[in-house]
Amino acid sequence: MTAPVTDIIGDRTCGFDIDRLDLSRLVGHHVKVFSAQFPGKEISARVVAVNGSNIELERTGGHGMMGNLVTNQQIVLQFPYQSQDVSVKANFRRTDGGRCLLTLDKHVVPMSQRRFLRVRKSVAVKLATFPQATSRLRGLSDLRWIGTDTVNVSSGGVMVSLPSHLQRDVLLLLHLETNELDFPPLLLGRVCHCFQADNGGYRAGVEFLVREVSKELLPASRRSLLPLAVFRFTATMRETLNKIICGWQDAGPANNSGE
Repeated sequence: MTAPVTDIIGDRTCGFDIDRLDLSRLVGHHVKVFSAQFPGKEISARVVAVNGSNIELERTGGHGMMGNLVTNQQIVLQFPYQSQDVSVKANFRRTDGGRCLLTLDKHVVPMSQRRFLRVRKSVAVKLATFPQATSRLRGLSDLRWIGTDTVNVSSGGVMVSLPSHLQRDVLLLLHLETNELDFPPLLLGRVCHCFQADNGGYRAGVEFLVREVSKELLPASRRSLLPLAVFRFTATMRETLNKIICGWQDAGPANNSGE
């Protein structure tokens, strides 16, 4: 299952105009819809008609979720086009007769275009949520730590497997057990999206917060509860690690397989 369009490491840097796409090719095929109305859910729906940048979807898609979408809301649409996955924002509208219509935005973004190169790689990770209310928090040992694995890794964030859903913007503390990348022993992360995986668990995209961001995000009272190692991760270090990961790709598939 493909993750929702929100990038785990920040905004995509480029895209192209939707007029370059022949959307009529989508008729009869399924696309993926993501809506804030159903957080963490992927709605699969078949395209029944296309007229310019307007698309009609089968209202029974997503086991009925498509037909329950509130009209006049912004959604995100994902679909494969010429061997790559692309995403585009759209306005969803339901007619009086129950037809599900999308008006697509002009800007289309390839899913592969991310600010930091991401590689499929399983790395053991220990993580814990960092609560908003910290008045009773005496130390990191009071947090509920779990062990899991990454699905993919970049210098700007990871996707991790989880047993339960996490809300967007939840803060996490993470320790990546890897010697291949010189991450600090403890990282501060922020959940950017979380969706249900095929195995019944969940996958969360987590952005690593660099020192420059975390110091602005957290008040001094919360920062004082964190070890200094959390604030060792800087924007410069992130760029350096990204160059290392890019080097893996340049070295060939064996170093980019995630095996």
